[in-house]
Amino acid sequence: NLSLVIVRDTKNHQSPLYLLTSLPVESAKDAWEICHSYMHRWNIEQAFRFAKTELAIESPRLWFFENTLKLLAIVTLIYDFLMKLIRNWPSIIKIIIKQYAHRTGNRCQNALTPIYRLRTAIQNMLWCYFAQQNSG
Repeated sequence: NLSLVIVRDTKNHQSPLYLLTSLPVESAKDAWEICHSYMHRWNIEQAFRFAKTELAIESPRLWFFENTLKLLAIVTLIYDFLMKLIRNWPSIIKIIIKQYAHRTGNRCQNALTPIYRLRTAIQNMLWCYFAQQNSG
């Protein structure tokens, strides 16, 4: 059985949002839970996109399934590390990004910082650190 949830803007600024779901909808509370879960879906899609492209898990070329699981465990730890950095030290993250992955322009200054720039900034910071260690 499919249910159709229609979410309307109270001020009619936007067209209604139609959500088709296989979950049972028996009350307004159920409908709002489905609406919120669909809204959070974009964050989940962004996380998968980042993991596939930046953390290179789109098509790992490993012979054994155990090795694939080990790779995914390492990638999960890296992703968790980046998320904890963003959550616990937002001011330090802004400094690191400004120093090692600087972008110019008003749009870049006012936009939310994507996790891609954080990864690039950390990579550039480590590269600079190891270059100094090897030269001196």
